[in-house]
Amino acid sequence: MDDRHPELCIHNSGTPDTRFVREILAQPAALRIVTEFYRSSEGRALLCEAAGIMLAKRRIIFTGMGTSFHAPYLILHELAAIPPTVEIRDAGELLHFGLAGVRGDDVLIAISQSGESAETRNAFGKLKGKVPVIAVVNNTASFMGKNADLVIPLHAGEEASISAKTYTNTLAVLLLLSTALRGENISGETDTFRSIADLMEARMEETAERAREAADFLGGLCAFHAIARGSDLVTAEQLALIVKEGAGIFGEALSGGLFRHGPLELAGPDYAAVCFLSRGNEPSLTASLACELAAAGSRVLVAADSPYPCGSEVRTVVIESPEPRSFPLLCAPFIELLVHEAAKLRGREAGAFRRIGKVTDRE
Repeated sequence: MDDRHPELCIHNSGTPDTRFVREILAQPAALRIVTEFYRSSEGRALLCEAAGIMLAKRRIIFTGMGTSFHAPYLILHELAAIPPTVEIRDAGELLHFGLAGVRGDDVLIAISQSGESAETRNAFGKLKGKVPVIAVVNNTASFMGKNADLVIPLHAGEEASISAKTYTNTLAVLLLLSTALRGENISGETDTFRSIADLMEARMEETAERAREAADFLGGLCAFHAIARGSDLVTAEQLALIVKEGAGIFGEALSGGLFRHGPLELAGPDYAAVCFLSRGNEPSLTASLACELAAAGSRVLVAADSPYPCGSEVRTVVIESPEPRSFPLLCAPFIELLVHEAAKLRGREAGAFRRIGKVTDRE
């Protein structure tokens, strides 16, 4: 896969951009590749096999770290109607404090882009043979890729910086897995992802400009909350994670409900929030909160799938989505480019790691 996108220069100077930006720009191509694989008979068979294993069990445990930990929240509410109970566990906590509670009628879905993340790998190793273990990985030659009972590949290609291609492809694969678990049409879902990839690519230059404007609007901040509800929480969690590692800015993700239970006291001129709103995720509640924060003098940025009445003081970015499930996918380049621009304002390069590596291989 060619990671270059020569038609688009993100830097204001027009010079070639960073490794992180090149990987952001490669997301539509990566999404097309994973879509084509799961359109094939081989890909559909893998999803159906995984769904069969999962539906035969009492409990489905998703586990991972970082992006791989919060990505399953995208489909949590969709899986409420299937027979097994669904849980999402921090792999480190599962490894040290949760293994004794795993029973033979459970199934583990271990998500790790590298397939080598320390805690996920170790929990995987402890549970292998005790329960069926399904690995969702980008590197199928990894420990997890080689030792899983079933491997669901991400097909994102090589990635060396902050999660971008692997993030969107993880979301896509989880949405497809949810579709299979609920007995719905996988081919129809892949048709939607083809359209999403085209939209993502067509909008990339506009998205870059919006990200620059948003970074300027939020400029100078050293901390903020990312607020959302329902499946939009996956976008809030991803932004809060990558803004720390990419721009050196403290971000914390909270649901709109939790935010009202205490953190709302932070509202005022020295406070900032980024809110995500989309259909099906109680957007009116989050829009009302955004208005309230702005009225208190806070800087509030809203990213939404359509215009909502948030007030003139709120900076709104509309990221139109053909259907609610696609909104986090289409939000991905925006939040990533926002981190890139925020890092530039602080004299940093997003994705040039100083204290961590791409793969966290030790606890």
